Amino acid sequence: MELEGRKRVVIENVKPEIDCGRFPIKRVVGEKVIVTADIFSDGHDSISARLLYRRQRDKEWREIPLRLIENDRWRGEFIVDEVGIYLYTVEGWIDRFATWQRDLGKKWDAGYDLKVDLLIGAGHVEETSKRASAEDRKKLIRLAEVLKGNASIERTVTAALDGELIELMDRYPDMRFAVSYGKDLAVVVDRKKALFSTWYELFPRSCSSNAGEYGTFEDCERLLPEI
Repeated sequence: MELEGRKRVVIENVKPEIDCGRFPIKRVVGEKVIVTADIFSDGHDSISARLLYRRQRDKEWREIPLRLIENDRWRGEFIVDEVGIYLYTVEGWIDRFATWQRDLGKKWDAGYDLKVDLLIGAGHVEETSKRASAEDRKKLIRLAEVLKGNASIERTVTAALDGELIELMDRYPDMRFAVSYGKDLAVVVDRKKALFSTWYELFPRSCSSNAGEYGTFEDCERLLPEI
């Protein structure tokens, strides 16, 4: 119950979704499924979100980061590559490190003393290192030591805002308070030929083999093998 109270992200208005997920959407092999959602929370903390998808027979989800479009609208996409049923859903969470990094940049620009802030950031990095692979753990611990070290403030802040650190931290997010959309939405995937349709129209009166006479249903039966 305590954990539920700390799940602050709200996910709404996921599209495509038909009748609240009661019916599947449809695509053909090779098409994109573009998913959008409104994702927000209380306060001004940074949010991260991802799109999860899998074939119905698979157990593991594949992950695609969602990108903020504007306001609270997020977007992601995946490609369906075989006939069958795919499932997809959305997750979102408060990104404490991204929030810290954003605020650190603002404080640096404003000329604040950042000693305490850098120690807080080092704590975030050390915590993430516990979830990382052996190789990435070494990198994260080294970067945490840089944030706690005695190097010049310019060098330390540069390391804190560096793309390498961002990539490593994004690789091992803290999902304890992540919020799921709560529905697995379905995609029915057909062959590419399902994009096209053909119909055949037959007028029985025109099927007569005798000139000047209307055709009958028996005349139509005679033509069935040809049709």
